[in-house]
Amino acid sequence: MAKKCVRNPNGPHLGYFFPAPPYENGYQSTSTAHYTRVAYKASVTANKIRYIGNCYLTTQGSGATEKSERFPDSVFKSDPGKYDTFRPHRRLDVAVGDGEDIIHLAVFADRLLQFKENTVYVINIQGDSEFLEDTFEHKGIKNPMNVVTTDFGVAWVNKDGCYVYSGEENVVNILEREGRKVWPGEGATVPAQVLQRKWTDLIKNNAKIGYHPAERKLLIKSAGGDGSLETGG
Repeated sequence: MAKKCVRNPNGPHLGYFFPAPPYENGYQSTSTAHYTRVAYKASVTANKIRYIGNCYLTTQGSGATEKSERFPDSVFKSDPGKYDTFRPHRRLDVAVGDGEDIIHLAVFADRLLQFKENTVYVINIQGDSEFLEDTFEHKGIKNPMNVVTTDFGVAWVNKDGCYVYSGEENVVNILEREGRKVWPGEGATVPAQVLQRKWTDLIKNNAKIGYHPAERKLLIKSAGGDGSLETGG
């Protein structure tokens, strides 16, 4: 008996590629469905992805039921090129559970700087997956105004100093030279050009820092608004 077969007149079945997000058993997975409402206190964009921190996110449950959750110490990243679409599985858990809220996010040299109240985390975002590259204790901030991004790095101030991260391994405190503070400490004579005040008197939680690109200078506004400081870039 001869073996025969009949060819499908419509051609071979090539399968169907589900659009993002993927589906499980014909239904959208709760881990990949996008959040219906997104609120956050910090955000920055790099490599066609938006990173948000200190978030309040809402998911659509069964029927009209919604569930909202706050993530004060987590970072979420958007879908590539879709800056308003965030999903549960695109959460960066590199530094959670430390009891600190995210205050600000900044990017420089393919590094995401996550500023918390007491700590700064440096996250490498150069490849397909992010990873924690470095941690700097006691260098956190209290206010987003404490940070500015320049063409030579990210600069910020707190009660202990003025710092610059330029993509190198260490954070530099520009108020120190060879391990010694150039700004007068407690009990020392304060020069007239700094208003006869100590650094801790000038720099409070609401101190502001800016950058003058033409002169390559950092401009720091004191907390009380009665004085300003300048330093070369």
